[in-house]
Amino acid sequence: MEVILSNRNWTVKWINEEMKDKICIENDILCNSVRGVYGIFSEENGLEECIYLGKAINIYERLFKGNGHLVNLRKGIYMSSIIKECIEDPNKKMKIRVLKKVPYKYDNFNRDAQRLAFAEYCLIEYYQKINQCLYQVPEGGNKKSERENWEKNKNEVGYGKVD
Repeated sequence: MEVILSNRNWTVKWINEEMKDKICIENDILCNSVRGVYGIFSEENGLEECIYLGKAINIYERLFKGNGHLVNLRKGIYMSSIIKECIEDPNKKMKIRVLKKVPYKYDNFNRDAQRLAFAEYCLIEYYQKINQCLYQVPEGGNKKSERENWEKNKNEVGYGKVD
C-alpha cells in the first residue's frame, strides 16, 4: 500500500508528505472508483486490528473529498476516539483498504443499495465476532435513547450472552 504521488488532492498530498509513515492507503482506492466496503485498521508490532468499517458508492470520495474521513483527520477532526488513539500513538500505523467490492448490478436500484448495506453489515458482524471493530454502531443505532434502553434491559435480563 503506497500512496500515488501524482494525485493533486490536498489530503493525499498531506498523507504523502506529513503522514507517509503513519497512514497507508491501498492503491486501489486511489486509482479506481470503487463501490464497496472499506476497513480502517490499526497496526502495532505487525498485528492489525479493524477499528472502523464503512461503505461508500465511491470509497476515494468518502475518504478524500468534502467532509471525508481523511479530510477531517487532516483538519484535526476525529470520527472516533479509537481513530484519534491510532493517529496519536507513535507505535501505531493506520491502514485503509477495500474489504469487499460491491459493483452495481443494475437490476433494481433498491436491491443494489441493499447489497452494499448488507456487505457492510456482514463485515461488521465478522470483525465484531473476533472482538474487533467494537466501536462500530449500525446506521440509526447511535441514538442516546437506544443506548439508555439497552443499558436498562441489560440489567433486567442479564448480560454476557452471545448467540
